[in-house]
Amino acid sequence: MHASPYQLLKAAYLFLIYDTPYFKDLWDWSVVVNFLYGELEESWYACQCLARIGNIKSSKLTSILQKRFRKEDFIQFAEEEIVLASYWNYDLYSPFR
Repeated sequence: MHASPYQLLKAAYLFLIYDTPYFKDLWDWSVVVNFLYGELEESWYACQCLARIGNIKSSKLTSILQKRFRKEDFIQFAEEEIVLASYWNYDLYSPFR
């Protein structure tokens, strides 16, 4: 069984919300750029990962995501992201701020 790109990007995002300074220097994150215009789920987590390693403010990221995703998709992914962040008991990067 192989992990899908979506699952890998989601896992990468979990690592980054756990400890961005540590994990951002472990890998070559440029490969994530390839997923920015892929499937919606892949694109969402690619944006999230790149925003974290690029230290983009959550308000700027929200603006970018709202232009890229339909409102329904934005809400769905944002809610999923909040659940993921709660795994680490971490809410600093909520897209609703």
